[in-house]
Amino acid sequence: MLNIMLVDDEVLVRTNIKLMLSQFEEDFTVCGEASSAEEAIKILDQVKPDVILSDMVMSEMNGVDFCKYVHGLAERIHFVALSNYDDYKLVHDTLKYGGEDYLLKHELTAERLRDTLISMKPTDVTRTVEPRELSTFQEKFVLDLITHLVTDPEEIEYRLKTLDIRIDHSNIIQILMRVDNYASITNGNDLQRKRTINFSIVNIGNEILKIYPSGILTHIDGDYYSILLSFAQERSQAAMREVIQNVIRQMSSNLKTYLNIVSSFVVSKMSDAIERIPENYRQAYTLMKRAGFSTTGAILFVEDHNQEQEEDGTMELLDKETEKALIASFYTPLREGEESVMERFFNKLKTQKMDYQAANDILMKLLGIIIDVCKKNSIEFSAIHKGESSPFEQLAAMTTISQASVWFQECFQSLNGLLANAYLGNSEYVRKCLSYIQTSYKEPITLDAAAENIGISKSYLSTLFKEEIGQGFSEYLNAYRIKQAKVIMNSEQDLHVVAYDTGFQDYSYFFKVFKKITGITPAEYKRQKKIG
Repeated sequence: MLNIMLVDDEVLVRTNIKLMLSQFEEDFTVCGEASSAEEAIKILDQVKPDVILSDMVMSEMNGVDFCKYVHGLAERIHFVALSNYDDYKLVHDTLKYGGEDYLLKHELTAERLRDTLISMKPTDVTRTVEPRELSTFQEKFVLDLITHLVTDPEEIEYRLKTLDIRIDHSNIIQILMRVDNYASITNGNDLQRKRTINFSIVNIGNEILKIYPSGILTHIDGDYYSILLSFAQERSQAAMREVIQNVIRQMSSNLKTYLNIVSSFVVSKMSDAIERIPENYRQAYTLMKRAGFSTTGAILFVEDHNQEQEEDGTMELLDKETEKALIASFYTPLREGEESVMERFFNKLKTQKMDYQAANDILMKLLGIIIDVCKKNSIEFSAIHKGESSPFEQLAAMTTISQASVWFQECFQSLNGLLANAYLGNSEYVRKCLSYIQTSYKEPITLDAAAENIGISKSYLSTLFKEEIGQGFSEYLNAYRIKQAKVIMNSEQDLHVVAYDTGFQDYSYFFKVFKKITGITPAEYKRQKKIG
């Protein structure tokens, strides 16, 4: 019988966990409860828990500090973290300071809780992080990289370290691996078989990569896997190509020997920065799709194949100016019968007379732009387009540019409706100014810069803006920045980072503006948001 102590400031959470544990009364008993770490410390000697289930986000002493305290006690007490946040830093710090597992509240089930606690019975002398758990976090991070959902260099560096991923920031190669006989070896829709095969492939692949200075293999989706290699210290092209070929040869041989898997590989061009991995992935994915399934067991290098989209100027269709116009159009209300920027883009794309696979690269980039806009405005993609699969899977399932055109324009209309309706202003100049603020608020923008961007005088814009919006430019900009700060603020995030990420170059000024607009300090708002 294990004695369980519950530490959480939410009564409903504690009640829910007690309800789960009541199903296993012969194995576990709740010996004590506390609503804070300080309260828990006072009664530890009295209740003598074997395991502490603790929230990580609490006022005063937080969960990580509480974990450190428990780990420092003479008597061993197992510590399991509970949180609403799928946060890499929390996971890392919890495990670093003696925590033995990390459970997300919204994913917690009675069975998962039981399995976690059973592993902590006295017969279990040591407890380590399951390979599947680390692999899941690594997989999510790589997916975030290749889909352009994580772009900040500091965040990338932090996740590489905390997830123990041996990849440098420069000279990156993306190897896309496809399991050609995936359907037959996974028995079609046998989910358990798929999980086993995926785990085995990732495990074997990363064992092979351990002998190299860098590298990680993760599952992307279905029959596709990603292998990332970096050559920051290598300058010889011949040597790099030899390493790549050796990795592929070993992967192919071992997967065939142990799992009877036949694989094809596409090697991207070299990228000089890790933030450009999405481009590497698109190169490899486009070539793999073009090759089709007739090239079973193939090894293809992007640089050895003519990339038609580069030669015929396809990528010029989505140059920086077009990208800016597209982003601005999401925030600008459409007039009756007016052709949208998205429509003009697809009309031009159709004149290129290319097949769908040739256009795939540019469509993936377009989707990345839309996802970025959604993310910046805290909008879930499902809010602008329904679908059981991810947007990338939906796009991959299409076969014609016309299908993609309809799909993208539906996304545009939905997102435009959500964003443009939030705009005030009647004149085109003011709408453009609001759009400029919306897309550039993180930068040190000024009324001068806005007027220059729009193409009118500073004084005229100032007068027009005040008349239509009822606020001056600076006053509106500060209010918009504070609105965004409130959206991204959470209890783990440093307030100085929040200030910087919303365009404030000075924290004291951010503090002053925040209090003036909201009536409370940023710290007080964080506490209220957590309670709420």
